Amino acid sequence: RVRAELIPPPVYHSVITQFLNNVDILEREMFALMFILVYRTGMRKKELLGLRYIDIEGLYESTPLMMVRSNRYRTLKTGSSNRRIPIFALLKPNELAFFIRYVQSNVGTNPNKFIFTLSSEQSPIEDHVPLQLLRRILQDILGSKNTLNYTFHAFRHTAVSNLSLVLQGHIDLIEALSDY
Repeated sequence: RVRAELIPPPVYHSVITQFLNNVDILEREMFALMFILVYRTGMRKKELLGLRYIDIEGLYESTPLMMVRSNRYRTLKTGSSNRRIPIFALLKPNELAFFIRYVQSNVGTNPNKFIFTLSSEQSPIEDHVPLQLLRRILQDILGSKNTLNYTFHAFRHTAVSNLSLVLQGHIDLIEALSDY
């Protein structure tokens, strides 16, 4: 069954705001960053959850790249899934500043540490957690009937659609359909 799911910019911004205002103070920035990255990069859930601080290059030059590669947590879908993602080019300026600030303040002395880990854990959060959180947040924003239209994977679809639009679309269309 094929479903084309897109997250409109107002819903995306509401999701990020809900995370920053209503999630536990120790975890709110981590979850907000998770959804910023999936919305802007289109990374697969396991790719995102398996990111370690060591996978970030150029952080102190303000041009960070993320390396997506297999590690002990996850394997990639295909051999060509190994790639560098230019975070500095995909995130909006305020999101990039948030990303840099978060990573620089959390990397600590162990760069092999996973980025998306609960404060009380060492391993990445389980892959069902992002969808559960998203459903709760969307219920607060949209009500229970409208949450079925949005999944974690919809953020991936949206990123690809937005990137295609930015690369090939007319400026009026880009401004109307995305927040770029």
